Amino acid sequence: MDFEDFALQFRKRAAARLTEFEATLEKAQKDLEKSAEREAARAREAAQKKAAVAEAGGSSHMQNRPLDYRTPAVPQGTPPQKHPYKPGHIPANVEAIASEKQQAPAPPKAPGQDKPGRVKTGQVKSVLRRG
Repeated sequence: MDFEDFALQFRKRAAARLTEFEATLEKAQKDLEKSAEREAARAREAAQKKAAVAEAGGSSHMQNRPLDYRTPAVPQGTPPQKHPYKPGHIPANVEAIASEKQQAPAPPKAPGQDKPGRVKTGQVKSVLRRG
């Protein structure tokens, strides 16, 4: 096989691929145009339905309402009165809860112990820290 034959076969293969690509591209463009036409038709139908509902005096559930940024009205009238604070006055149920929460104080710890029966090993810790 000489160079002339190789070049001829190469051109044939390239032309076949190019033709195939052009056909695929044309089909994709037609599909895209059809899809765009369908979407435009749907949009027109939706706009017509919305206009028909608006002409009939109803409101569409998809219609957006304008936002209202005004301050809401403050209710008028007298606010409910709270009982005035009296120093030293504690309601009965709070006293009962407070007495339940009180516990006996913890026994004092012996020097050098963090838990009963366990001796702190400060010297070993300091040696380990140095190393």
